[in-house]
Amino acid sequence: MLFIPGWRRKRHLFLVLLAACSVAIHANDLDTGMRAYHDGRLEAAAGYWRALAESGNSDAQVLMGYLYKTGRGVEADRQQSARWYRMAAEQGDPNAQYELGLLYELGSGVAADYDEAEYWYGRAIEQGYCPGELRASGLLVDE
Repeated sequence: MLFIPGWRRKRHLFLVLLAACSVAIHANDLDTGMRAYHDGRLEAAAGYWRALAESGNSDAQVLMGYLYKTGRGVEADRQQSARWYRMAAEQGDPNAQYELGLLYELGSGVAADYDEAEYWYGRAIEQGYCPGELRASGLLVDE
């Protein structure tokens, strides 16, 4: 094997720069999608966010969940909404955890399941997401 002085350091620096560029590109696509959304180009926004969401970006997954829930830029589909929210929720996004809990509470896009709703509200609460606490307390009162 050929030894190149400083190779490990250069390789490490390259990987750090590559990761930083990837994060910057994702942030740029999120921002581009947000500008498209606010300009009323909802289908374009969905396109930007879908690509990111499919690559595992939890912010984009939450946005796709919202689009499918509201039918903005895509055909309304509560099952797809639940799918995207679940992906982000499993990555620890408190907003997605709350939204998924709400879907379970209402039986919207998923079978109604108060235990699942309480679980996801609880995950959101653990991260300080207050709306989850309010919904969870309503579940406890209703039982």
